[in-house]
Amino acid sequence: MRRLATLALLSVCLACPPAKPPNPPPSTSFYFPTGLLHLDVPGFPQGVLVVSNSNFDRRFDHGSLMAVDLSKVGDGGVGLPAFGASVGASGPVQLPALNVPASGIVQVASFGGELALLPLDGGLRLFLPTRSEGNNVYAIDARVKGSELTLSCIGAGEAGGDCSGQGLSLTANESTTETGVPAAPGPQGVAVAADGTVWVSHMTQADSPHGSVTNLRGYLVHFDGRAPSIGDSSFVDIGEGSTQDVVVGQRWTYASGRFITPAARLVRLAEASGAALNSGLESAIGVLEGRGIALSSDESRLYVVGRVPDQLVVASISEPTSASPRIRVLRTLALPEGPTTVTRLQRPGKSDLIAIVCSTSGSLVIYDDDRGELVAQVSGLGQQPYAVAVDQQGAGARLFVSNFTDGRVAVIDMPDLSRPQDARLVAHLGASQLCLTRGERGGACDGGT
Repeated sequence: MRRLATLALLSVCLACPPAKPPNPPPSTSFYFPTGLLHLDVPGFPQGVLVVSNSNFDRRFDHGSLMAVDLSKVGDGGVGLPAFGASVGASGPVQLPALNVPASGIVQVASFGGELALLPLDGGLRLFLPTRSEGNNVYAIDARVKGSELTLSCIGAGEAGGDCSGQGLSLTANESTTETGVPAAPGPQGVAVAADGTVWVSHMTQADSPHGSVTNLRGYLVHFDGRAPSIGDSSFVDIGEGSTQDVVVGQRWTYASGRFITPAARLVRLAEASGAALNSGLESAIGVLEGRGIALSSDESRLYVVGRVPDQLVVASISEPTSASPRIRVLRTLALPEGPTTVTRLQRPGKSDLIAIVCSTSGSLVIYDDDRGELVAQVSGLGQQPYAVAVDQQGAGARLFVSNFTDGRVAVIDMPDLSRPQDARLVAHLGASQLCLTRGERGGACDGGT
């Protein structure tokens, strides 16, 4: 009998398909990069660029987060070109080697979105929303150990490794409650308030009951970044319509409207008390959908990247700390095709510059609020540029733009913020992913240039 049982067990095991071998995301290149942040870290001369790799086609088991020491990129660890250096006759420097140690990479769920930062005693904490299973937000700690900036899952002792099972789910109620809400499917944008509160937007409306496509609504989600946890009180109901990007002011959090809904709300506001407001901007202009959103340094201006048509919406904000801020459209400006994300560059004694990434046109444009017009455009960034990060250096700034389709990061220098027209593309970080994603057809293995 024992022999028969052993044979039966063996026959069952022989019928089982072989276990799938692990297929981790690449450690030597970016892969469908989305959100990115530049960190000024003591001991790292050019800082550290943190990049979210979204694994958009699910070629690998997970996405990843990667901390790149910019002074060690390139063959032989030559680092980025000196800030403000001229561009040679051969064009921008190509630096495919990232040279990231294992401790500088963690695995997370696929479809990562934006990144936000919370400084903590003894280190930094990064927040990354992801849109795949679980709709998780990850909290990942970054600390200097020796000559490396290491990444680790919150609460974990070991640097590097797999964080994919340790995120905070924004859709747990869909399967654990009768109503299915509150829930925030498709988390995308993230921002951190001065008091450490983390705010997250989401691109897909919640329904109730889950799967019914009825009672559609959107939420803004908030939690304490120093002790992250999610409960029903973390969700602020902002009414019908989902959101794309989010930015935090002194009192209110502002979110751009992602999808066209019957209400067509372009910008809504929320606070942790549960209060929510509609800006009413959609009644003054013909822009149907908001993408990137930014505030001026003094919160007197709101900048929204709009689609259909492609425009920059510039609005004034009166009484931003009151119970009912007044937001009024000042002007709209036509943008190159496919505007996506926006960020501000502070200038002492002058208004902010606003940098806008335009995905379809492959360019970055600069808006000067003192002049009320677009004053510069840098083209040739790569295929489908997406997010932008800033390293302000003295009177100038270095900008980093992730290229979603070709898998590289473009580096742009603006040596003098008073002369934005001098901005120029100086380098590309990372190897092109086109040979992997498209093969040889159409010259896809030419480095993406």
